[in-house]
Amino acid sequence: ARWENINPGSDGTFTVRAQPQNPDAPRTYSFGVFMMQEEASTGMRVMPAAAPSSLCVGESSQLLANAEGGSGDYSYSWSSDPAGFASTEANPIVEPTETTLFTVAVNDGTTIASGEVTVTVNPLPEVTCPYYGPLCKESDAVTFTENGVFSYQDNVITGWDPSLAGEFDISYTVTDTTTGCSNSCIFSIVVHEPPLVSAGQDRLIDYGGSAILSDATATGSGALTYAWE
Repeated sequence: ARWENINPGSDGTFTVRAQPQNPDAPRTYSFGVFMMQEEASTGMRVMPAAAPSSLCVGESSQLLANAEGGSGDYSYSWSSDPAGFASTEANPIVEPTETTLFTVAVNDGTTIASGEVTVTVNPLPEVTCPYYGPLCKESDAVTFTENGVFSYQDNVITGWDPSLAGEFDISYTVTDTTTGCSNSCIFSIVVHEPPLVSAGQDRLIDYGGSAILSDATATGSGALTYAWE
């Protein structure tokens, strides 16, 4: 007799029949019953999470495997889509640059359970640094007009009073009100000392005469222009 192999795809009861190869042989049959029984479940499950699950570019999130049940002696395998991240830690820290699906497979020595969690990555808003100046010391104050937050030395400001000469670094921050993501830039306001001007020595000239004023002086770091009146 010839026995045919069977490969059941699910649990259940199956019958195998012996078919004589020689048609003249006595037609005797024998039957066998094979039982397939599922291995008792370990009750293990995985409920992955991320804290936070939504973030801005440049921020990080901690993945949490959250496995329970089974033997309690777990090993972990994390992967990502898009690919590029792998870890065997239970709760790794990630810093994705785009929205990413993280999958974890947990093995307790008998059973492997898996789950997935998505970390949403929000882009930073575009920011263009404004430009103010250069200014002269004691000139009129300027008022910032852009929709954003200006700060100097961690203090929020709305303008600049050029009462002191020097170069001052100002931070400008823009926030996306939908995602809460912020982006910033730093620009400088330069305040110059006003030039010290001397028209030269006083002169006496005859009525109807003339004189050349050649000893006028002025201080300054840049090109100077003159206006006599």
